[in-house]
Amino acid sequence: LFERLAAIGAPVLNETLEHLAAGALTPQPQRHDDATPAPVLTREDGEVDPGRLEARLVEGRVRGFDPWPGVWLRRGAKRLRLVRAETIRDASGLPVSAPWHEPGTLVDEGSGGVAMIC
Repeated sequence: LFERLAAIGAPVLNETLEHLAAGALTPQPQRHDDATPAPVLTREDGEVDPGRLEARLVEGRVRGFDPWPGVWLRRGAKRLRLVRAETIRDASGLPVSAPWHEPGTLVDEGSGGVAMIC
């Protein structure tokens, strides 16, 4: 997503600057009372605990925290970085659950990826 938006954003920025230089745009000041600053993310914000977050929230963090700070979880003394996440859904669109496994259990390590219960 980062790369796609960067490729789209550069031409739009150039076009906007040309319109601004030509006087075709009227600047609008930001209403500072309506602004809500986001907190600065740290590396620790990227840690997830699959036992505490639903799969859809882990999936959202993986997308939202890319490229910084990234998402990772602890597996023993090591960090496992998550680069892609997808909630597995049944035919009706509901997330599939596996109540016979503890959250954080790795249930598949095939095809270059890992399936994990959240």
